[in-house]
Amino acid sequence: MSLPIVRHSSPVVVERMLLSWLSHKNSKGQFFFYNHNLEDCKDYMEEKFSRIHNVSTIERAFRKLREDKKVQFRDASLPHGKEKRWYVISSLK
Repeated sequence: MSLPIVRHSSPVVVERMLLSWLSHKNSKGQFFFYNHNLEDCKDYMEEKFSRIHNVSTIERAFRKLREDKKVQFRDASLPHGKEKRWYVISSLK
């Protein structure tokens, strides 16, 4: 029995799925999220796109979206919070 061939997604594909998740959250009125919520994004990608990615890949994609200014956001971390909190203003599709 041979193992299935695993093809790695390009970062662009992960970014598009992440943008879909952000748009989905925004459409539900959920504009704030913490880094740990990217686990929800992982589940969303698996359900909607039948793709499995680890959270660190999704975090990298989010960082790239911010650097490339494809997502308009604000750092909304709480003053004494240990984890990053983001306010997503808008995202480009």
